[in-house]
Amino acid sequence: MHRARKAFGNVNPQHKIARLQRSDAGDTLQVIGAGLPRTGTSSLKAALEILGFDPCHHMVECFERPNQSILFANLIETKSNPNTTPDEVARSAAAVKKALRGYRAAVDAPTCEVYVELLALFPNAKVVLSVRDSDEQWWKSFKGTVGVQLGVLYPTLIYPVGFLREQQKLVWVIKKQWSRLTGGPIDQKQLRRIVRR
Repeated sequence: MHRARKAFGNVNPQHKIARLQRSDAGDTLQVIGAGLPRTGTSSLKAALEILGFDPCHHMVECFERPNQSILFANLIETKSNPNTTPDEVARSAAAVKKALRGYRAAVDAPTCEVYVELLALFPNAKVVLSVRDSDEQWWKSFKGTVGVQLGVLYPTLIYPVGFLREQQKLVWVIKKQWSRLTGGPIDQKQLRRIVRR
């Protein structure tokens, strides 16, 4: 929030002129972020909340609400499995929709992995795609932060902490999805394909 205030000045979030018009429907997601982690999603979250699209869902929410990690992981696995029926995907998506009740926006992972399904559930939502200046900048930022969770050491260290374990399962499901998309291991070359998708 501090970075956003620094970038946008001292905007009073309660000031009517500084806020965008909210929908009357309190359970409607109005903005869906399709950008990958490390593409400015924290700043985007802060900006959306300043503009009145609050609260905004972000991966951080999955730390605070481990059940969300389970629901998102289930949707990602269900939609990626060629043997699942459309009804199974719809049921899984409905569970995620219920978990997002009360949010006006959603960005970062796991939202970026299911933005198509979320758009089907919230057809009036606007989709925002955040990107980095270059693939190399994205990889450097990703590798030093989120990418650590894709290794072996991090999951071993956090395993005793229940809520982190659930969040890590979600990270592994996303990693599996990215491996399917790239047809290979998660490395800089392969992830460039995802960044360009």
